[in-house]
Amino acid sequence: MQRGRRKKTTGEKYFVLIAIVFYAAIYNSAPVDAIKAVNFSTDIFFDVILLVLAGICLGGLVKASLPEDFVSSHLGPDVGRRAYLNSVLVAAILPGEAYVRIPLFEAFLTKGAGIGPFTSLSTARPVIVNFPQGMAFLGLPVAIIQVFSTVFGALTAGLFAGILQSKFEIVKPDSRPPRQKDRKKYNNRKREG
Repeated sequence: MQRGRRKKTTGEKYFVLIAIVFYAAIYNSAPVDAIKAVNFSTDIFFDVILLVLAGICLGGLVKASLPEDFVSSHLGPDVGRRAYLNSVLVAAILPGEAYVRIPLFEAFLTKGAGIGPFTSLSTARPVIVNFPQGMAFLGLPVAIIQVFSTVFGALTAGLFAGILQSKFEIVKPDSRPPRQKDRKKYNNRKREG
């Protein structure tokens, strides 16, 4: 297994199993509805697959080319409040919904981003896209409220996750790939243990 790759969790396997069971149950009770569901699913798949692939490619580019020190100096757990502001700014600028952005954010996490800033990244909505849409469909006052709630909500979620991480150590430091400067120490510990 490559460094930075993760195993599939049990929840992901059950999610696939549940989808198959639901399709089979619907097909047994109403085959026409099951065929419609497959057609709708195919349409959704082709609508989002290019965006998902672009997100995966960007995540791979970040993992391959962005230095760990750069990510940890801007989004790392030791940066402080500035990491949360940086993460909200990055998330607000990037277009696309969560299914496009999560592979990129996961790459930031494996490159040294802290759990709190990672949570802020994945919680914040793309303001550059949502603000014009909000103005067009809901009006300027609601669009402004959406921007403030996005920023405030992402900062709050990130700070909360950072506090939980510091108190309970949700993600063990050894489970994340080591930074370049800690690689010798990590490899020695791995050989000893």
